[in-house]
Amino acid sequence: MSTEVWKYISDIDDEDIRMLQRDFITIADGMGYYDLSYKTFVKAAKRAGAFYHMGRRLVRINRRVLEAYLRTHEIRSKHYEFRKK
Repeated sequence: MSTEVWKYISDIDDEDIRMLQRDFITIADGMGYYDLSYKTFVKAAKRAGAFYHMGRRLVRINRRVLEAYLRTHEIRSKHYEFRKK
């Protein structure tokens, strides 16, 4: 998607740009950006294989893997409303 950002430049705001610059995000960042509850976000990240434990309490989510998963599964949020085909 990052190579096709120019196609959607009129729809992108500062929050989207900050998110596109990051490969790994925290649970709190992801919940806020995708407008999902804690349980829904964590479940989607784990199912996508994007959930990484770094130490005992530190968790990072691979944003690119998660977005690919969200595009192929029916998960609704403020930024994504993709449905299974």
